[in-house]
Formats: sequence, structure tokens, C-alpha cells
Amino acid sequence: MMRRAAPALAAAFALVQGPAAAIEAGLDVPDRLASATGAVRGGGCSGMLVTPWWVLTAGHCGMVTAVTLAGDTRSVARNLFHPRFNAALPASPEKARFDVQLLALSAPVFPVLPDRTVWETYRRDLYRGDPRRLPDTAADIFGYGGVRNQKDGEDTFSGVLRYGEFRIESIEEVGGGGRILNMDGRDRGEQFWQGDSGSAVLWPGRSYEDLAPGNDYVILGVGVQYFEIPLIDTETRAALATEFAPWFDATLGPERTSLGAPSLIVTALPLP
Repeated sequence: MMRRAAPALAAAFALVQGPAAAIEAGLDVPDRLASATGAVRGGGCSGMLVTPWWVLTAGHCGMVTAVTLAGDTRSVARNLFHPRFNAALPASPEKARFDVQLLALSAPVFPVLPDRTVWETYRRDLYRGDPRRLPDTAADIFGYGGVRNQKDGEDTFSGVLRYGEFRIESIEEVGGGGRILNMDGRDRGEQFWQGDSGSAVLWPGRSYEDLAPGNDYVILGVGVQYFEIPLIDTETRAALATEFAPWFDATLGPERTSLGAPSLIVTALPLP
């Protein structure tokens, strides 16, 4: 069952690959709070603002040309795909490992807090801890995916940002010595859906009442694939942040200098 506390401040974005849906059974995020989450949509996917100049999303979203944060739109100057992402591969754990890209925006976009204050110091960093300690902890996800109409089976894309809480089920070993993140939201009724791909998997999961402008969310990964084992389970694969962190750091380092973007705040949070 999903938490029903009143939404406050948080950040994330999601994309889904395959015949999946939005964050089903999730909470709609009120318009006045949507900007402060940092969650964006673009290219039929979702995404997460990591600095005012940069968005992190899924590689399979392709050449995204613009993103929108709560009605504030920016064009994309460059799409920078992880060099090991192979778009030609079918959906698989191996493809999920590096299914990420960074979007360099043509101009910065600053989240706006509910009191209409511009959040000029907004940052969102990657998780830097030990992934083996993550299973059975909770993560929060915000996405702009569609919602399936159970009557006719058609998807409806309302453009509404939705929130869901997912359990980290496992860290899966994949070919080449890599790892990905597996999540499950079925015990609370949440599922990814088409349009949620690229959402940031945010840790630590918490109730909305605990969120604040300076909240300590970090990105565990990027939601990239939804799959269902009929009558058994529903899971979402995510590219694991510790796998793509070297590329993330190398890309944002020189680029944020050349674009005049502010520096990242790097924080490693210990697990409870």
C-alpha cells in the first residue's frame, strides 16, 4: 500500500521500455510541488535534473530535443550517451547496465519551491556507497508515465507527475562483471508504465513529511526496463549508479566548467 502522506519536496524522473505503464497506484504530485522535485519529462520519457544545466535519463529514450520541468521548457544542446550503451541490443539486463545519457541544456532551469522561491543551489548527486547493502531498503520514484485504463486496456498520458515507493529487491550480476538494480513495487500496488523510463531511483525512501528543500536524496540508478512474470511478479530494472559514476563524473566535470554551470555537491550517505 502506498504511503498517503501529503507530498512535499523531492526529485526524480522515470522512463519505461516496453509495454509497461506509468507509476500505477502512485500519488499524483500537486502542481505547486512538481517543480521542486527536479523531475522532468521529454522525448516520451521522464528524467532527473542533476544540476540546473544537466538532466540524467535513459539512453533508450533516444535523441531528446527538449525537457520540461513543471511547465518550464528548455531545449537540449547535446545528448551525451554512455559510451557502452548499445541501442541495438534487445531489452535485457546487459543492456540495462549502461542505458543512461546526460542531456546538456541550452540554458539552466531552476526548480521553484512551493513558496515560489527559486532553488538556485539545487543539486542531485549519485549514490557512492556499497550497493550490496541496498536490498530490502526503500527508494522513491517520480515519473510522468501513462496510466492504463483497465476497461479498454488503453494508455492515457495525462502529463501528471506521479510518485511511487519501490523496494530494492536485488543487485543482479550481469555479463562482463557488471551489476544492475532490480526493484519491485507490487506489494504496494505501484508499477512503472510507458513514459516512466529514465526516472531517477532516489534513496533513502521516506515519507513526504520528511522532505525539505535541502533533502539528502541521492540517485541509486535510472529506471530503464519494466517486465512482468505473469501471475508471479512485476519488476523494474535500473542502471546502477555505481556502474556509470566514472562516466557521470568525467562528463560533468569539464562540461559544467565550459558551460558555466555550478559545481556538484558530492555527498556519500551511510546506510542505516
